[in-house]
Amino acid sequence: MNTINYTIMKKTLLLTCLLLFLGFNAEAQKLNGQRMQLLKANFITTELDLSPEEAQQFWPVYNKYNKIIRQSTNQLDRGLIKTYLNEKNIDELDEKQAQQFLQDVQHHEGAILEAKTLLINDLKGVISSKKIVKLMKAERDFNRRILQEL
Repeated sequence: MNTINYTIMKKTLLLTCLLLFLGFNAEAQKLNGQRMQLLKANFITTELDLSPEEAQQFWPVYNKYNKIIRQSTNQLDRGLIKTYLNEKNIDELDEKQAQQFLQDVQHHEGAILEAKTLLINDLKGVISSKKIVKLMKAERDFNRRILQEL
């Protein structure tokens, strides 16, 4: 009887530790994502030389569309592309599966393009076109720096 209780207690303790680790890991990833967003916001604000008034109008518009772009990009990268290109052998896809994959990719790429177009149109009422071009460059430069750090 004691052996059974000891085994159950050991398994319970191990499970509890595992759940705590997973919870802390998820929280750490969330903090890293938040930290990355703060670094990006600081970088963009500096590169665009936004005045406080411009920043106050700029960030809600930018964040609205950037969220849509990130969600569609994540669905592509973590969902579709991972499923079709990493886990399955492409040679094993039948024509119907390949067509469905391409339709899904086009859908998400279209959503990204639409969000970028709306972002540019909405930002034209907030900052100059020159600053919008600077934004595009700043995003590319920020992403390059992050990749170099990895």
